[in-house]
Amino acid sequence: MLGKIKVIVLYGGRSTEHDISCRSAAYLLKNLDLQRYEVQPVLVRPDGQWWALDGLKVREMLGDKAPSDCDLRIALDPEIQNGFSPWRWRDDQALNEKAIVFPITHGSFGEDGTLQGYLELMGIPYVGTDTLGSAIAMDKVKAKQLAEASHIDVVPYHHFRYCRWINEKQQILAEISEKFNNESKLFVKPVCSGSSVGITCVEDWNALSAAIDHALAFDEQVLVEKAVQGREIEFAAIGDYSPEISVAGEVKTEQGFYDYQAKYDDGSTADVIVPAQLEASQLRKGQELAANVFQILGLYGFARIDFFLDASNRFYFNEANTLPGFTSISQFPLLWQHSGWTPQKLIDTLINLGLKRARQRKSLRHIFFDEPAADWNVDRGIRGPKGLTE
Repeated sequence: MLGKIKVIVLYGGRSTEHDISCRSAAYLLKNLDLQRYEVQPVLVRPDGQWWALDGLKVREMLGDKAPSDCDLRIALDPEIQNGFSPWRWRDDQALNEKAIVFPITHGSFGEDGTLQGYLELMGIPYVGTDTLGSAIAMDKVKAKQLAEASHIDVVPYHHFRYCRWINEKQQILAEISEKFNNESKLFVKPVCSGSSVGITCVEDWNALSAAIDHALAFDEQVLVEKAVQGREIEFAAIGDYSPEISVAGEVKTEQGFYDYQAKYDDGSTADVIVPAQLEASQLRKGQELAANVFQILGLYGFARIDFFLDASNRFYFNEANTLPGFTSISQFPLLWQHSGWTPQKLIDTLINLGLKRARQRKSLRHIFFDEPAADWNVDRGIRGPKGLTE
């Protein structure tokens, strides 16, 4: 193992996207180069427990998804089952110098900045966007507001919180009616959710209230959007704060929108078209907007940036996904595959970007009294650099 980088593939999680995360983890675990990396899968169970798994055993039994709760009896190494704690990472000098966490925990508590904040606090290198960028991108309203402030078009929307809904239901319904002028088709979404979980396409205004209640089962904020008549165009971004943007992909579905089943079911009738058939000017415009959104939201490492393109060639920013799906039918790896990137090249690049940022941040001073011990006035019992009190 000498010279290898330890990659901790952190997957599962407490969100509604637990199963999707297990599928994405399978892609990573299958394609991590064992000649370069020591692989340590860590499953975060729905109840919040962290389980370290035997990497080689997991690789041997991989199917279309990494082991979840029902499979632990097959994959778990008993020696690291008892008392496993991520806090041990903090005190492992070798780990902090030559290891990195690759979180593929989609959704709440894994993609929204909470996990990233924990890793930052512990000083553990990780792949992907940091705490602030993750939180902003996860909050669809905040992301739209920042895009609007930078003169990027967004789909017309209205949003509100649960506390208003329970007290001012009729007032909110009136606001939606006025905002959208009785549009025949709306989308009702949880503000902080992914993989189309909790989303309802409303074509009957009598169903609007129930759709809002459904969204509120997944988040305490609701977003109501006008349905754009146009094409769903997606770009993959990879790099530091000035990313490279992929070719465009397009999603076409028979059921009207790209819901959970269309994204992940093997029998899905959705068409994922790579590359999307765009004119050269449309492609350039979309790539430019994707790069701008990436920078405006403060993203890092990788993301998928989604737009709608209407008949007048106008792009509307929809959302940014900082931990996009890594399944065999997911747009992010497919877009880079079309550009000639192997799965190994993609994963290696993301790991190297995470290590690069960790080195940069380690070089920063985070506290005032940060001088080497020799420069401190310890002989006078003063905790401060020389000259501070003289």
